[in-house]
Amino acid sequence: MEAVLLATEDRRELAGLTDRRPQALLPIAGRPLLGHLVANLARAEIRRIILCSGRRGSALMKYAGDGDRWGVEIRHLTAPPDLGGGGVLRWLAPCLSGPALVIPVDRLLMFEPPTVPDMFARIDDQTALTLKLASGDQSLATGVYGVTPAMLQQLPAGNWDLERDLPVLLEQCGIDVQPVVLAGYLNRLQSLAEYQQAQHDLLERASLAGREVMPGIWVGRGTTIHPSARLTAPAFIGAGCRIGSEVEIGPSSVIGDYCVIDDGATVSASTLLPRSYIGRLTYVRERIVDHQLFIDPVYGTVAHITDPLLLGAVETEHRRSSRLIERLVALVLLCLIAPLLLLIGLLLALNTRRLPFRYGTYIGVRADADPSRREPGELRLLEFRLLHRDGKLSAVGTLLWKLEIHRLPRLWNVVTGALALVGVRPLAPQEAEQLSEDWQRMRYTRPAGFTGLWYVQPPPAYDLDAIVTADVYYAVAARRRDSLLIVLRALPAWVRRRRRSEAHEPLVYLSEQFVS
Repeated sequence: MEAVLLATEDRRELAGLTDRRPQALLPIAGRPLLGHLVANLARAEIRRIILCSGRRGSALMKYAGDGDRWGVEIRHLTAPPDLGGGGVLRWLAPCLSGPALVIPVDRLLMFEPPTVPDMFARIDDQTALTLKLASGDQSLATGVYGVTPAMLQQLPAGNWDLERDLPVLLEQCGIDVQPVVLAGYLNRLQSLAEYQQAQHDLLERASLAGREVMPGIWVGRGTTIHPSARLTAPAFIGAGCRIGSEVEIGPSSVIGDYCVIDDGATVSASTLLPRSYIGRLTYVRERIVDHQLFIDPVYGTVAHITDPLLLGAVETEHRRSSRLIERLVALVLLCLIAPLLLLIGLLLALNTRRLPFRYGTYIGVRADADPSRREPGELRLLEFRLLHRDGKLSAVGTLLWKLEIHRLPRLWNVVTGALALVGVRPLAPQEAEQLSEDWQRMRYTRPAGFTGLWYVQPPPAYDLDAIVTADVYYAVAARRRDSLLIVLRALPAWVRRRRRSEAHEPLVYLSEQFVS
């Protein structure tokens, strides 16, 4: 049995919340929407899943992985942006091995699993299914369909609506669309109010992450709660949270992972998204809080609170400590090589009769950027000045370029927080303009780095495709220990690149990168 999860677009009605993350990763009662859907499919013994995403697919790929945590096999596909709804389904047809459920990942759907195998047996090339949920004496359409590859190949191209138009188009192709009514839960998440309601509903329906410390109160791992805090069921508190003294939480409150609620604050019938901070004596009732965003789900109003003593973002201890360690390592390295840098600077100044240092302009994500708002921007990176005033490469500059030590001053950018010690390669503006495909832009989910897989793996000759491929792989698959291994491999890689460069590779460089 197979399922297709369509996560190609985000609802505009949830703007604000989806600025930081794809809609498929919006947390609901401690778990992303995508996680709820995949877990439900796994319970229904649907083991093969195709996750079809759009321009933000790298985040979904990073979260879902290969599906092993749910005991399923997930295949990731990125749909071309200009196909429209109909085109995406036609494009997916060759990827299916047989009958499949097509499920939009813009709604929370849970259905009872025992009936699913019998339902798949009813699907053939002349019979499609539309899933509905029992609701009293009526049934609710879910927008989920059971189809075959042959059906999808008959559909017309175009940007038509899956839920509204698909049954009509199938019937026009002579295919019988039969309803199947199941027991379950459906929330379409078509508004901020419905998103808030989904939080409240799952507090009553689902077995939540963490442990139930008292009836109706769920708490995640690593959370500390002051003994004077008062909790009222139902309530969920995620992992790694800190709840201060005299805090009141609940009822119907959902606190995301790594949130901090300071002394004397009150949170009631509200949702706090991960890493949100609530200041001392702050009162939050029937609201959604996402870092500095203070949202009224009933009226749909979004306020941006600029006072960090009221609302703000919380960095995890691991991220803070990792950044601190990186900066300390860079500072120590700078101190150790300071005599070498001064000597090189003196030689350059004598050779070019100019200041030996300059700030080059590159494109990338800053290391100290908010992880939920990582967007590529301009980076000003310190480096040696290699050119004469007439634009020709100086003799000392040529040597520095061949030895690949012209970037050593960038360690200062690691100290200041502009660069990570290990990350993706900072690109010159003309290089960044060449990245037009969605998969290439996945590299921007990681900050730019002083070194990285782009340095230790590709050949020493300039090859932008190899560099971007290495960056994308690092962005999607690398873990904490991989960064440490890259640091350890940097010096051997430098030696290897020098040998290969001198023996086989020509000197290749972009002169535009060094124009002052």
